Amino acid sequence: MFLLLWVYSFSSNNIFIENRIMIGNELIFNVPDDNNDYKWEIENKPFFSQTFLKEYDGKISFIPDIPGNYEFILYKNGEKYSEKKLTVIGNTNDSEKTLINNFNNYYNSKNLYMVLYTSQMITQNYSNSYYIKEMYSKIVNLSFEIGNYETAKDYINKILYRYKMSNEESIGYLYKLYIIYDSLNNKKKQLEIIDEIIAIDEEFILKFSNENIIKNNIKYIGILKRYYEKTHNREVASILGDYHFENKEYCQAELYYRNADKIKLFKLYAHTDNEDKIDELMETLQDDEKIEVQKFISEYRTKERDSNYYKTAEENYKNYKFEIAELYYNRIIKESHNKELQNEVMYKLAKLYFTEKKYNLSKEYFEKYLNNYENEGLLIDCLYHLGVIYFETNKLDESEKYFDEIIKNYPLTLWETKASIYKIKIKNKKEQN
Repeated sequence: MFLLLWVYSFSSNNIFIENRIMIGNELIFNVPDDNNDYKWEIENKPFFSQTFLKEYDGKISFIPDIPGNYEFILYKNGEKYSEKKLTVIGNTNDSEKTLINNFNNYYNSKNLYMVLYTSQMITQNYSNSYYIKEMYSKIVNLSFEIGNYETAKDYINKILYRYKMSNEESIGYLYKLYIIYDSLNNKKKQLEIIDEIIAIDEEFILKFSNENIIKNNIKYIGILKRYYEKTHNREVASILGDYHFENKEYCQAELYYRNADKIKLFKLYAHTDNEDKIDELMETLQDDEKIEVQKFISEYRTKERDSNYYKTAEENYKNYKFEIAELYYNRIIKESHNKELQNEVMYKLAKLYFTEKKYNLSKEYFEKYLNNYENEGLLIDCLYHLGVIYFETNKLDESEKYFDEIIKNYPLTLWETKASIYKIKIKNKKEQN
C-alpha cells in the first residue's frame, strides 16, 4: 500500500506527506489496487493557488504553484479513508533584488494577485529581507485602494504584531483597521480598535468624538472628561456640552458651553426659554454679532416649534385623537416656513381625513401634496387613495383612471395587485348600476 508514502519524482526517494517541499516540484502518488473505489481530493490550499490533481497512467500528479499549506483527503467508496498535509516553500533562482523589482512592477500595475504571489516568494526565500515590512505596507495600500478589505486586514495585523513602530505609525495602521471594521459594520471590533488607539495616545479620542458609536457611550464620555480636565480643550467642551444637552442635563451642558461655544449657549437658553440669560449674554457681543445671534435664535425657536407641533400631531394621530392631530398639523401649515415639512403635513392630513372618511378634504390634500411631491413611494400611495376616494364617492370613471395609471406604471408590484382588485370592483359596480 502506498497510502502513507509519496514518490518524490525529483529525487526518486520516498518521503512522508508532512515533509516540506519546494514549489514547482511534482509529487506522484498511487492508491491501492484492491477493487475498491479510491479518490484523492485537495481539501485546502492557499487562497491564490490554482493547482489541481491530475491523473495519468493510473497515477495522481500534484504540482504546487504557491507556497503555503495544502491538505489532501483520500476517499474509499465515498468515505474518508486517509488525510495528509503538506507544506510548500518557495523555490527560485531569482535574486532578492529581482523579486523586489518584480513586486514593485506588479504593485504599480495594481495586480494584487501577482503582488501577493511575489511577496510570498520573497518571504519564503529571503525571510530576513529588510524589504518585507515595506512590502506588507504596499499590499495594505493596494488592497485598500481596490477595496479588498480582507487582504488589507490580514496584512495590517501581520505588520502590527511582527514589527516595532512609532506610536504614530501604529495608530495609522489601527485607524485603517477601524475603517475596515466600519465598512463591515462590526461595532465590537471598532470599539476594540478605539481602545487600542487611546491606550497609545489618549488625545486621539478627539478623532472619534463625533462618531455615533461612542457619542452616548458613558465610558468614552468619561475619557473625554478626564482629557478636558487636563487640557480645557474647547472642542472637547463642546462635545461634552452636546452630550449633556441631549440628555436634558442643562446645568452641566451650560458649564461646558460657557467654555466652548456661545452659539450653543444661546441655543441652550433659547431651548429653556431663559430670556434673562439671553439678555445677559447678548451684552457681551458686538452689534454685528447681535444681529446674527438674534437671527439664529429666531430660526432655532421656529424649528423647535415646528418639531414640537409635529411630534404632538404624530402622537395624537397614533392614539386616534384625530381632532388634536389635525389642529397641530394645521398649525404647521399656517405657521411654518419649512416648505418640505408643510408638504409632508399635506400628505399626513390627507391620510387623516381619509381615515375619518372625509373624502372631499382628503382628496383636496392628496392633490395639494401631488403638486409638490418628492417621495416616489408616497406618490403611488396618493394615486391609490385618490382612486379609492373616487370609487367610494361613486365617480367610477375617475376612479378607473387612477387605477389604470398604477397598473401601467407599476407592473408586478403589490400596488398593481391592489389596483386590479379595484378594477374588478368598478366593473361589478357599473354592471349593478
